[in-house]
Amino acid sequence: MIIPYYDRGGITIYCGDCLEIMSLLELLFDAIICDLPYGITACAWDTIIPFEPLWENYKRLVKKNGAVILFGKQPFTTLLAASNIKQFRYEWVWEKSNSGQFLNANRKPLPRHENILVFYKSLPTYNPQMANGKPYACTSAGVGATTSDLSVIGWRTINTGERYPTSVLKFSNDTGLHPTQKPFDLLAYLIRTYTNPGDLILDNCAGSGTTLLAAQNEGRRAVGIEISEEYCRVAVDRLRQPGFFSIPDKIEVQPKQMALLDDLQGGAK
Repeated sequence: MIIPYYDRGGITIYCGDCLEIMSLLELLFDAIICDLPYGITACAWDTIIPFEPLWENYKRLVKKNGAVILFGKQPFTTLLAASNIKQFRYEWVWEKSNSGQFLNANRKPLPRHENILVFYKSLPTYNPQMANGKPYACTSAGVGATTSDLSVIGWRTINTGERYPTSVLKFSNDTGLHPTQKPFDLLAYLIRTYTNPGDLILDNCAGSGTTLLAAQNEGRRAVGIEISEEYCRVAVDRLRQPGFFSIPDKIEVQPKQMALLDDLQGGAK
């Protein structure tokens, strides 16, 4: 059986190749949230995971009404959307606090955003995270009324200041633990939006564990897979920090049998 690297408080981490480990899991996830390698650098860890086996695993592991939320950056974003265009629904845009690629400032705009693509088969959980705005009241014309005579036929709308979210999410960059680290608050926002308390989330490229930490803090369960033992240790250290919520019930994992755990310690992330 697969031996977890960490299994406590509703959070489980496996250290190894994500395609191999996902193929052995016998769980159904309420959502998949993952920051995949974009394949836009020469770093060994930045190798695109083959889309065909990736989606085979995702489709088997996510519930029919579960969302698959994947980060991206061009040109990887286009490839990712096209890899499952049938289930691609829409995107968010994460607006960062800092720009990058200053050496190219005289040749193109400084990039300050990344994409977040949302895939699903059936309508998933969606809890819009309302924003605060200025309250207002307005009067709308009724049938047959003219805009100059709203007092005759019409209705009055009063807004208390709540605003539905737009497709642009502004969150400050988080740095220091992983080269592609995503903001804790952004991950928590996505978790609250697409899952409910107690739900089970998969992050198959867990990195330094930000998704797992946010899931724990939001009262969700999560399974993370990370090929680097170094980052598995970082994730565990973060999860053990005091002050974060944890679920007492242990995740029941019933994976298929495999010969050696060592077989998982290799391959591209």
